[in-house]
Amino acid sequence: MGEPLPKEVIWQFVNFGLFVALLFFLLRKKVVAYFQEREASFKQALIRAEHARKEAEHQKNIIKEKLTKLEASAAADRAQAQKDAEELKFKIISEAKELVANLKKETERTAESEIQRAKLELRDELLNGAIEQAKKILKEKVNEPDQKRLQDEFVEKIQVVRQ
Repeated sequence: MGEPLPKEVIWQFVNFGLFVALLFFLLRKKVVAYFQEREASFKQALIRAEHARKEAEHQKNIIKEKLTKLEASAAADRAQAQKDAEELKFKIISEAKELVANLKKETERTAESEIQRAKLELRDELLNGAIEQAKKILKEKVNEPDQKRLQDEFVEKIQVVRQ
């Protein structure tokens, strides 16, 4: 098949094998320790990641629970607000009706009072007009002897009242 390998190549293989064996014996503990250290750090990182994942899931569940409560309370709050608004609406309407009734009564009283005042003024004007007319008629139609007779009758009536 072919030529045998030269001695130098064999010695090179032997040297390389011895070098690898020497490296293995000398560095084996350090390499093993390095890889064990790396494995431990990866396990710690995995444990921290798992812990962080569990904490995140826990926080997620808490947030979901709070959100569910908020949604439920939001609906209840909306219903309560609507109920309160309806009650306020009825209260405002009833107060407005009461105010309208009070205003109507007050307006009627004011109108009645104004009517009474107008009647009094009209009566006063009529009386004053009648008195003025009577004075005018008396001045024109009552002469001196009639006036003297009326004065005497007046004096007699006053004396009768005094006694």
